[in-house]
Amino acid sequence: MVLCSVKNMVVNNRGFHRRWVVVAGGLLLVVLFHLIAMAVGITPDFTGNNWYVNWDTDSYSRVLRVMRLYETGVWYDPVAPYYNAPYGLEMHWTRSFDILLFAGAWVGSFFTDFKTALEIWAMILSGPLIHFLFIPLLYWITRTFTQGAGFVLVVLMFLSLSVVSVIHLAGFIDYHGLLVLIVLAAMAPLIKGRHPDARPGVFIALGILAGFAVWTTIESLMLIFPSVLAMALFWVWRQENWLQKMSTFCYVFLISLSVSLWIERPPNEWFRVEYDRLSILQVLIALTLLFIVVFLQQFERKLHLSYWWQRLLAGALIAGVALVVLLYYFPPLTGHPQQDLGKIAERMLDGQVGEHPYISNPSLTFALVAKELGPLLIILPYIIFVLVNEEEGDKRDRFVVYCVFLTFFILYALLRGRAIVFLQISMLLPWFEAVQAVGVALSKRQTKKFHALNPRLKMFLKVGVLALVFVHYVPAVIANIYQTDETLISESFCDYDKLIPYLQGPGENHRDSTILAPLFVGPELVYRTSFSVIASPYHRNRRGIDEGFFMAWSDSHNPDVAGIAQQRAVAYVLVCRRYLMSRNAWIEQNTDALYTRLLRDNPPGWLSKVDLPDELEQQFILYQRVK
Repeated sequence: MVLCSVKNMVVNNRGFHRRWVVVAGGLLLVVLFHLIAMAVGITPDFTGNNWYVNWDTDSYSRVLRVMRLYETGVWYDPVAPYYNAPYGLEMHWTRSFDILLFAGAWVGSFFTDFKTALEIWAMILSGPLIHFLFIPLLYWITRTFTQGAGFVLVVLMFLSLSVVSVIHLAGFIDYHGLLVLIVLAAMAPLIKGRHPDARPGVFIALGILAGFAVWTTIESLMLIFPSVLAMALFWVWRQENWLQKMSTFCYVFLISLSVSLWIERPPNEWFRVEYDRLSILQVLIALTLLFIVVFLQQFERKLHLSYWWQRLLAGALIAGVALVVLLYYFPPLTGHPQQDLGKIAERMLDGQVGEHPYISNPSLTFALVAKELGPLLIILPYIIFVLVNEEEGDKRDRFVVYCVFLTFFILYALLRGRAIVFLQISMLLPWFEAVQAVGVALSKRQTKKFHALNPRLKMFLKVGVLALVFVHYVPAVIANIYQTDETLISESFCDYDKLIPYLQGPGENHRDSTILAPLFVGPELVYRTSFSVIASPYHRNRRGIDEGFFMAWSDSHNPDVAGIAQQRAVAYVLVCRRYLMSRNAWIEQNTDALYTRLLRDNPPGWLSKVDLPDELEQQFILYQRVK
């Protein structure tokens, strides 16, 4: 008996160590991925001026926000006074992601100053570390239907997801990287907790996760919807105890959101309704969801809904009524936060492509679609095959979950291009399972013939099969080969790194003065100079966006232009010449617009040109206000 116990311990430990070896191997691949990215220059080398090269708009804004929290210690302060100066901008971002960044910087501040620690933690470590978290999560999800070698392929496929990988590179800081992790984590309980006797812990975890996600950004309501829909489908399809699982999720989700609201907002704002930031409205949405589930439980208990069509009809009716009532009292839920901008701003908005439908991206090509969405050509037929041919069981259940997430995010991407990152992560597991199924089918039929081949030929075939997995990259590679230098130049960015010294001297502080510049440059100028900016790319900055576009693109003879410049203490007007290349039509139609006149070196009387070296003069237009 003792010998048996020892034997079991040895076997179990071997399994335990094997699991950690597999996970460690996956983490090593991610480390290698980031080292290669740094070696080829995709990420900055973090020395000298290159330190700031890959920071994006959100990166600058997020670090500024955490620094303000550190400097003021005011938790309930969403106002960014350096945007839309001198009025400031009330940010729609919540504090959840700030907590993670502040905590890491606080630990690092024991070794250096807080600002440096924040830059190191936020810019170098946070993105890759979130990337690493995918590996143990992927292993936990896939270990029941893959082996060690298969897991390596899962990780390689994961690293090949172009849009997903970009938002986790060092040099960027973006809570969307965290949201992509949450999407995969939301799929996990649905894959692991399908059985009637599954522990409620996975649905408790899903509720906590959903609450944290919505606290992080209201967009997460869209990420949670496919999870709820998948649970509802399992209830319609198999009944079992899925309503009980849904009610567990809904109760925890409601509690989690309520606690988040208590942390995020001061007591006097707990009942303030806001559509773009955590408020009582999102708690009411969670309460509505709970009401639907509880009502369905009572409905089912009293009417004994025995057939799937009865459950489908009852669920659709009750959910439909609840949603109609919710939208009746809160109609802006279907609106867009920037729908009330001025006419010039709406026509000229430097809107992120992600805010528009994926197919409306002006840079979209067949090669890009193939690279980003090519695996769908394998995934969709295989999903249909599994759902039609598989008997009820684990695999079919998994593919129901895959199908729901893919369908939802395909529709979401048709409305907002930024959903492509969520669509890519929802492709990963069905893509792997489709490839694995093909490999298993081939090995079963040709095992003897395969082993009889020459070892070099076998290796060649294995590499060939692996290449077929990533064949969707081929169009993008070919397109890059034939891309002309002129195209590359027109798409490159101006070198603000070299311009910054011309905007301020050492030790100066000009926060009361502003720089008028295109929207997405604003946060960088604020962070790297001592000036404020008029415009920034956030929808709560409506006045800044409207007045920025009005000054830049309306008739510069209009006295209101000079009046706003004086009122807002404009010190500099700055624009990148390559930015104007995409505005040629507007420039030709508006010959008296401020930017048009500056392009012709014909400034209004209240501006004078700043002399720049020839290298910078070819890139920038820079004028300062005459004092």
